[in-house]
Amino acid sequence: MAMDSLKDLIMKFKETRDVDSWVEYCKKQKNLSSLITIAAIAENEEKKRHPHQYRRNKETLKKLGEEILKALKKKKITHIDHLKIQFTNFDKLLTFIEKVGNQIYDIGKLTIYDTAHRIAESINIPLEKIYLHSGTKVGAEELSQKELKVDFILPKDLPEELQNLSCVELENFLCIYKNELKKASASTPKKKRC
Repeated sequence: MAMDSLKDLIMKFKETRDVDSWVEYCKKQKNLSSLITIAAIAENEEKKRHPHQYRRNKETLKKLGEEILKALKKKKITHIDHLKIQFTNFDKLLTFIEKVGNQIYDIGKLTIYDTAHRIAESINIPLEKIYLHSGTKVGAEELSQKELKVDFILPKDLPEELQNLSCVELENFLCIYKNELKKASASTPKKKRC
């Protein structure tokens, strides 16, 4: 795909972005157990696994959900409403999921992040940072034209053209267009970068 500029990529992204059916299915869950289980096994309403978790064994993903529920029970969190009270921001939720997920074989950083993201979106905890993992990190590095040795960046660290996208949209944008961003960044006036 030959895109001329960052503005062209943003326009294409806005025209083609889809609703995240995995997040939407999580939002439909009425109790804590089903929310955590659905978020962890990474399936949408049609039972299609999220592409990031295709290679993960379903039993391993179920175990992640079970272990998250056990850890929540130890914290006396038994209802969806209690989640938002306990985890007032995404970082707190992500740190909690990391502690659980890091103990399970074959559960990596992206699965941990995606599980936390699906839960956070379901209980209206906004992302305030752009977390750099896998393709998102590659896209941010291509855009900035340098290696990034951080776990996240802020929206204000990105070119002005990207400022009207949410953090979730920015993560998706950087991942989807990682291969085109190096060319696009060359045509963008030099400003503060990541």
